[in-house]
Amino acid sequence: MKPLIQFSAFALAAVLLLAGCANPQSPSQPTEETATADRHLTISLEADKDADTQFFPAEDLNGNFAYNMQYQRVKDVTITVDGEVLPLETALAQGAVNEEDIFYYARQDARAGICETEVKSRQGVSNFYFHYPEYSLKLIYDVLEAPDGSLPLISSMVLYARKIPGVPGQLEMNPTSHFFTTEAGYLDLEDWGLAFELQQVSPTGATVSCTQSGGQQIGQLSVAYYYLLVPDGSFLEKAEGTEGAPFEKIPLEMDGTTTFSVDWTDWYGTLPSGTYHIMFDVYDLFDPEQVHPLMKDFHDWQQYTVSFTIDE
Repeated sequence: MKPLIQFSAFALAAVLLLAGCANPQSPSQPTEETATADRHLTISLEADKDADTQFFPAEDLNGNFAYNMQYQRVKDVTITVDGEVLPLETALAQGAVNEEDIFYYARQDARAGICETEVKSRQGVSNFYFHYPEYSLKLIYDVLEAPDGSLPLISSMVLYARKIPGVPGQLEMNPTSHFFTTEAGYLDLEDWGLAFELQQVSPTGATVSCTQSGGQQIGQLSVAYYYLLVPDGSFLEKAEGTEGAPFEKIPLEMDGTTTFSVDWTDWYGTLPSGTYHIMFDVYDLFDPEQVHPLMKDFHDWQQYTVSFTIDE
């Protein structure tokens, strides 16, 4: 019987070992004490509620984050790589670190309890959040199922201050599936079959024609607002005291052409010669009961931009 007793003791030890592996301890919540201890992602920064939002396109980041990297409410962002402290955007541009490193190190920190994780989704695009004591990361690496049937691979990062000392509350950043390229525009726009054209343009206004045909809209399309922009894409400053909508909502003729006039003198005055853009807000107005359970509605409003020139 002695050999049997020895085998049973060995088996019991193995069972206990396996049980310990199957039930690992949950990571502890991040604290000030774990802010820098044994950290894999060695990012440092200063939280600042007045800091300007910064955008870094992939071409400035050595191809990392194809749909840009952003800083919000933070400044002086650096990362330590092999003992050298570099601005994060510089480290990415020089290849000292890449987007795969950042995702990997953040997940390692989450496993070690140095940061807290959260996952949100919009239109099937997974947004991964890593909340460190001093800042938060929102990382996206997923496929967008776009309305046109394409499947663009999205990689994006937002680094932001969720909590700022002395500032009440905290920033809760919503998930996004709204991505832009200079070649294709916004990738998740629905095709509403709209074509805008400006006619009889003058320094005080223009005649606009909008033709609608086919499209993925659900209900009645209507123009509800417009903005003027300068060539770099920034908004033209409105006249002091302008409020509300610049004109009444204009229903668009479906499978037809709608013509209307825009007089922008009350909002923008008389325009000097130059190139401008006019951006229209278009709404898809429908009863929620019209949305089929198997239908995915990406947007109930979209923006359309047309360029024009005021001659001397």
